[in-house]
Amino acid sequence: MKKAIVIIPAIMLFGIGCLFHVYGRQSGIYHKRQVITTLSKTYSNEYFSIDYPTGYEVEASFPTKPVGIEELKDMTPEAIQSLLPNELYINPDISNQYWEKPEIYIVLSRHKLDFPLRLMMGLSIETKEKEQNGGMEYIGCTEVDSINFAGYPALSVDFAYRASICDTLIQHQIIVQKPNYELYYINAKYNLRNSRAEKLGEEIISTFKFK
Repeated sequence: MKKAIVIIPAIMLFGIGCLFHVYGRQSGIYHKRQVITTLSKTYSNEYFSIDYPTGYEVEASFPTKPVGIEELKDMTPEAIQSLLPNELYINPDISNQYWEKPEIYIVLSRHKLDFPLRLMMGLSIETKEKEQNGGMEYIGCTEVDSINFAGYPALSVDFAYRASICDTLIQHQIIVQKPNYELYYINAKYNLRNSRAEKLGEEIISTFKFK
């Protein structure tokens, strides 16, 4: 069962209407309909593969082989900053202004660091608290859950953003690290009021497989 989102005090009163949807989902007020979607397409690279449905387009760039701590020690700060990001977007090929369909975003870290996974998740949460997601106001996040993802221990959390008075954008994030210290951030974004979008996002992410 997903935990209720922790709300920042300064926006508590303004967010009551949207919070109802959070607690409603937790308590089972909303009936989730079964999503029957064929994930007929596959994106694959040297690191992983993931399936997705028709009606979606892929934008991917993985130019940087993750660099270990010993290699980083020999690099200048300028060289480290110049490492290009490794990113994958799987988004609907039509306008998705209200996130009626899920959007998938995956990042492979450029750095291979032997840091605890909870430290990396803590940094991710701290970043979300300070930044705005497309100009949307940050509401809060759930407690961090320990899970198993694609065969490895992982952590998951849900971030919430106010998209409108009663529309809440959820960013479901999973952080997983392989034994070789490759670190992955797997994200699915969807409208909290749309259980079909949430379910489809979960289905897409569940097909993620490491090479």
